[in-house]
Amino acid sequence: GGRIDAISVDVGDRVTQGQVLARLDTRALEAQIAAADAQTAEARAQVDLAQVTQDRQQALLERGHISQQRLDEASTTTHAADARRLAAAASANALRAQLSLSVIAAPFDGVITARLSDEGGIASPGQGLLRIVEDGALEIRVGLPAEVAARLQTGTQYRFTTDRGEIDARLRASTGIVDTRTRSVTVLFDVDGHTVSAGQVARLAIDQTISADGFWVPTSALAEGRRGLWSVYVLEADEYGTYTIAPHVVETVRIDAGRAFVRGAVHDGALILRSGLDRVTPGQRVRPGVDG
Repeated sequence: GGRIDAISVDVGDRVTQGQVLARLDTRALEAQIAAADAQTAEARAQVDLAQVTQDRQQALLERGHISQQRLDEASTTTHAADARRLAAAASANALRAQLSLSVIAAPFDGVITARLSDEGGIASPGQGLLRIVEDGALEIRVGLPAEVAARLQTGTQYRFTTDRGEIDARLRASTGIVDTRTRSVTVLFDVDGHTVSAGQVARLAIDQTISADGFWVPTSALAEGRRGLWSVYVLEADEYGTYTIAPHVVETVRIDAGRAFVRGAVHDGALILRSGLDRVTPGQRVRPGVDG
């Protein structure tokens, strides 16, 4: 982390791998490195002095002028000084490693899609400074129910719909792990060509067989009732050639692309009002018209 000294790119700029994108202010870090280097030099001098003293004690011991304990003490002093030297050198190396992280370079060729920070701001560990999208590496991430994800074939192309039209994408991989929050499995698709932009929303339609009794109706045929119940308006014929509108409560099993799969007490062949529910009322008599 540290203060952001400079950001040399902006949104929309194309960058190449290794290009410098931003720099952090390193003045404080460089001062710490200088102090650590000074401590290392001091510790090295102490090691040299301790080693000279130890060599002298060794010579005196061989002449019988001192005890073994005096030599052991000198040897301990030398080892302690060398340990301090190693610690100071390690501290300097760690600071230099931090210094190398003060220059942020592009990890690959791509396009800058967002600036998340500005010069003068503070960069914290884990904080993003820029968002970059790799050239030719767009992918679509989709969360699918586990049973649906398991039916998809790796390497197969699937059709997606975006605001710009339809695109094809090839299934690359599935995580196979159910997200505990969304109860879905993340599936990754590689986009063929360059017909989409990063950040676009893509929709995947998958046909799914539902083993359940019921029938499909347009969502415009559903009327919301009390306590969250849904109804369809059934046209019940009478002896006068007219029909009476009768609401029948149904359960929605699935809603998909403007239609709903429902089940309820509606017999086969019943006439159901498709739309215009706001213009009629239950119990009202109507007569079917003829489309012209």
